Amino acid sequence: MVYEREGEYLQAEAALQNVVHLSSEKDPESLFLLCTVKFALEKTDQARALAQQVSGLAGNDPRPLYAVGRLLRENGHATQGGVELERAHRLAPGILPSRRNSWRPISTSTASERPKKPLNHF
Repeated sequence: MVYEREGEYLQAEAALQNVVHLSSEKDPESLFLLCTVKFALEKTDQARALAQQVSGLAGNDPRPLYAVGRLLRENGHATQGGVELERAHRLAPGILPSRRNSWRPISTSTASERPKKPLNHF
C-alpha cells in the first residue's frame, strides 16, 4: 500500500478500514494489512484483535498464520506468535516462508501440491 510505504500510517489506516468494511471483515489479507498498520501506530490491542480475526479466517491456509505469527513476534508478542506459527507448521510441515512472504517447498512435493497463488503479504 502506498500510504504504508511512505510512512503515512494514519491515511493507510483510514483507507484500510474502508477496505475491511467493504469486505465485511472477511478478507484476511486486508485485515492483515490493517493489523500491520495498527502495530505501526502502536494501537496494540486493536492490532492483536485483528491478528486473531486473520487467524480465524485462515482455515487450512498456512500462509496467513505464518504472516500473523511473524508479525506478532516482531511486535513483542512471542507467545501468541508462536501459537500461530505452530498451527501453520501443522497445516503445512513441508513449506517454510521465504523472505518475500511467498512460500518455497522444502520437501519433494510436486508443483500441483504447492500453493497455487502466493498472496502479496502471506
